[in-house]
Amino acid sequence: MCPARYLTLSLHPASAGFASPRLHRRTDLIMALEVVVGPPLLTINCGDTFVVSEADGCITPNTDQGMYSRDTRHVSHYEIFADGEHWILQNSGAIAYYASRTYLTNPRIVTQYNEIQAGTVALILDRAVGDGIHEDFDIRNYSMKRVRFFLELLLRTDFADIFEVKSKRLIHKGNVRTEWHQNTSELISSYAHNDFKRSVITRFMRNGSAATYSNGRIRFLVDLVPGGSWHTCCQHAFLGEEASRASQLCVHMLRDASSPVEQELASWRKVTTSVTSSNEDVYRLFRQSVEDMAALRLSEKAGAPNGFIPAAGVAWFVPVQYLGVNVPQAWAAGSVFHLLQAILGLEADAHKKTLYVDPVLPPWLSDMTLHNLRVGASKLTLPFWTEGNETRYEVLSGQGGLLVERHREPEADA
Repeated sequence: MCPARYLTLSLHPASAGFASPRLHRRTDLIMALEVVVGPPLLTINCGDTFVVSEADGCITPNTDQGMYSRDTRHVSHYEIFADGEHWILQNSGAIAYYASRTYLTNPRIVTQYNEIQAGTVALILDRAVGDGIHEDFDIRNYSMKRVRFFLELLLRTDFADIFEVKSKRLIHKGNVRTEWHQNTSELISSYAHNDFKRSVITRFMRNGSAATYSNGRIRFLVDLVPGGSWHTCCQHAFLGEEASRASQLCVHMLRDASSPVEQELASWRKVTTSVTSSNEDVYRLFRQSVEDMAALRLSEKAGAPNGFIPAAGVAWFVPVQYLGVNVPQAWAAGSVFHLLQAILGLEADAHKKTLYVDPVLPPWLSDMTLHNLRVGASKLTLPFWTEGNETRYEVLSGQGGLLVERHREPEADA
């Protein structure tokens, strides 16, 4: 059972540096929230495909963890070994909403070839979600001796319905067939239950050594001289009756600005509102929120530019940083926009093509400029700054004939 911690919040507009008459009319709010802290997990997602794993990249069976696509959990158990020993986690984290990186090192290993001292071999696991899931395994020998061991991957599938995983009542039905194709280094798992069919192809490419399959594990003999390195790519492809075998980009190529996913993300930033400010924290926070909102989109139609619909992130029951909370989460990503809306007193009337403002910048924010702020078909650039005790603004540029007016003072209560 996860430990429960109680957090007491006291909210008062003036204490936050706001002096808006509209906010002062609110009363103090004091509330106690129960925060249940769950285990530290890695969650990455892109559209309707996502991965929830341990911090070391493994997937623990009989939990909500797994590799999911659409309405199905395809992979329910995933472990990485060095001659039967678990790797030791050094550090890990998400490097983008769709990608993660995990740093591992070896324990002391006694192999049939030699003894490998602990902490002398490093494994970097890069994982990215896109058209399937791509993994890069990079191993380097930092010792002064030659090392030889078997890198082993254990992978099991259950093709569980996402709602059955949520309810923790898995009902085993249908048949799963697993085949290993040595000539193509592919492990193919297929599931069929009446007319419902799913499959996952785990394919290894650019291998530093040949892949073999035995006793439910995929094995590679890693043989490294001092300072030597070893690499392999692993891609998991999901589909209905047959998984796609289309080759996927390595994770470091996906992170390049010229990759399709980064170009699409750049296009998303161009059509969304951006913020500049002398307060670097505000700029970075807003930029991260825009990227988090990008992670919450689902493709509305394949191949349609900007054809997305909003979503709430990965499955709502996935236990990430807080039990039952998603990363990123819609309310958390959107809270930054609500905060700025409150600070600037923004209220749009698209029918009248009018934007009402009532800005009150707090002491920690002396200036802010909104770029590409859209109201209906109109958009504008709107800077705000403080002069003495007042907050001023002006319209720098715009199109679509949008009118900007200051809010009238609220009428006093009778």
